[in-house]
Amino acid sequence: DKNKSGTEVSVPLFENMNMKSNSKVKKKLLIAAVAVLAIVVAVILVCAAYLHAGRSSLRGQRSRNAEMLYEGHSYMYDEDNINILCIGVDARGEADTVGQGDALILVTLNVRDKTIRCLNINRDTLAPVKVFGVAGKYITTQNLQAALAFSYGSDVADGAELTEYTVSELLDGLPIHAYVTLDFDGISKMNELVGGVTVKAMEDLDRADIRQGETVTLSGEQAVYYVTERNSASEDIGTNAARMDRQKQYMCAWCGLLKEKLKRNPLKIWDMYEQMSGYISTDISRTGMLYLAWKFAGAEFADDGMYEFPGSYERENYYDEYIVDDAALKEQLVEMFYREVE
Repeated sequence: DKNKSGTEVSVPLFENMNMKSNSKVKKKLLIAAVAVLAIVVAVILVCAAYLHAGRSSLRGQRSRNAEMLYEGHSYMYDEDNINILCIGVDARGEADTVGQGDALILVTLNVRDKTIRCLNINRDTLAPVKVFGVAGKYITTQNLQAALAFSYGSDVADGAELTEYTVSELLDGLPIHAYVTLDFDGISKMNELVGGVTVKAMEDLDRADIRQGETVTLSGEQAVYYVTERNSASEDIGTNAARMDRQKQYMCAWCGLLKEKLKRNPLKIWDMYEQMSGYISTDISRTGMLYLAWKFAGAEFADDGMYEFPGSYERENYYDEYIVDDAALKEQLVEMFYREVE
């Protein structure tokens, strides 16, 4: 080598070696960076494929009543809604009977607006129920309590499908994309998944050792009583209404806690599902679960989050019947599930 004056100079051997060593380190770092980038891209592509498959598995059905005219305005069903019917079944453990759909909550996730709405459907609501004979042969469809639809199923999946039909008919052909059923014994486990739910008690519940006005973090057993207890032997009409208020309070709090867990790790939904094994049944695929968990974690409850449609109670042969106000129901359907045509 030569300096600026042209005089030859020698480069020490250790400097040559150091330059070669630095070059090798740079190459190794570059290769490592490319490998990490490739892994990241692969993970993103796999996740994207999972989420796309999950979305596709939940978006098959369309509303039977895609367009609705209300107060002189045209509305179209919002196809960005995903409607999941959650059914609380009053069967316990190894009970021989399928049970009834004692709690019916339609959870609607709008993936565009990133909102969650829950429609709490009174189990006493008169709605179209398919009636089957002892041998399992279809007989007729009658206006009965919506809770009875599940009991005509030959198994849990069949009961859920019949309940989907009843709820969809009640809601003017609204599409239901999937179901989740939970039996009473699973409420305790569900409560544990989020570390216990804290509520301000809405009434006295002796079996749960809870007094009205107390703020209590519910244990598993207390949670069961809090969302299921009612005095069905009471001569008062409409005793399910007070229980629905407690269910609304509990579910809003539980969903808030679930959202926080899924924000940290949406993949946790699979572990939660495994923990609920034996208590829960669903037709949602694993990819569908991941998609819903991801979307649910980033969504917010619209307004107060839980809706009910107006109606009035009547009593027929000891049994309470909830009669829906059709005009009010239509207004609520438009508000929750439709978009005005510009």
